[in-house]
Amino acid sequence: MTKSPQKAWDDLIKLTSDEDSDVRHWAASAPGSAFFHTPDKQKAWNDLHKLTTDKYWHIRVNANHSLGKVSIFKASQAETDKDSLVIG
Repeated sequence: MTKSPQKAWDDLIKLTSDEDSDVRHWAASAPGSAFFHTPDKQKAWNDLHKLTTDKYWHIRVNANHSLGKVSIFKASQAETDKDSLVIG
């Protein structure tokens, strides 16, 4: 059974709230790469921003790292400075 990219993203974000801190840690490290495969990039961007305020530092660090990866990719693909500010 194949999951949709959006369902996979939602499952990944759900794992960042798991009671096991190891699961949360590894789940929070994946969104930077998974972001590019989710159809709703604005929701994914918002989810990553939400993770930057998590009570656990390692989740915040991984979320910020993921946002950095997404931002660098977006900037490298932009034709103008304005384009790099648009998500999606």
